[in-house]
Amino acid sequence: MPRRWLIDSNVIVHWVCSESVLPYLIEHFGLTSDFWAVYQKRHNESYMFISSLLKGENKDEFYVADFSLNEIFMGVRDEARAIKMFIDGIPLSRWPSRRETSQVRLSEDISKSIYEKVMEKFDDLFYGGKRIKLFQTINPADEEGYFEIYSSLIFLYPELKTQDALLLTNAVFLDAKFFVTTDSYLRKKIGRKTEEQYGLKIVKPGSARALLRYRL
Repeated sequence: MPRRWLIDSNVIVHWVCSESVLPYLIEHFGLTSDFWAVYQKRHNESYMFISSLLKGENKDEFYVADFSLNEIFMGVRDEARAIKMFIDGIPLSRWPSRRETSQVRLSEDISKSIYEKVMEKFDDLFYGGKRIKLFQTINPADEEGYFEIYSSLIFLYPELKTQDALLLTNAVFLDAKFFVTTDSYLRKKIGRKTEEQYGLKIVKPGSARALLRYRL
């Protein structure tokens, strides 16, 4: 019986940026390829997991929640803005300052190009019978016990973000066996609870790739 996997948006963001968006920005701004090499090294687990997933023949089922597409766009935007802040010479110490960085905007032409590249990668990932399917978000009114699961997560773990709580709750109703994310706090602080109570194991992309490779 195929196992079900739910993939977090941050994993997709790293793959999309490595595949398409970052090379475009490097060329547009006349930067060196070192930018891509550093980014690729840091996010290689995400890149290799998605790349191998698209090429593989594993019979498991892989999903991304439909509302995560919005977060993917935001993640790609933040990566692009980080490059713009670097080019504009804003010191790293000032990046967390909203007042300092609020004026850093992407031009309309750059924004359009990034949008087109993201949509091209969405075609590669989700559409036309591809390996990864979009999972329609659960309507709480349709599922008894939805808020029981959701509240058990946000009350016990005050640091848990709304988006993450929604994803984990949806993963439970999807009957997913694995949730793949780069967020270490989810694995370390919440993973034991989700695995013991709901059979949902939270894994990083590198571990997910190993699980697929050895079919554990």
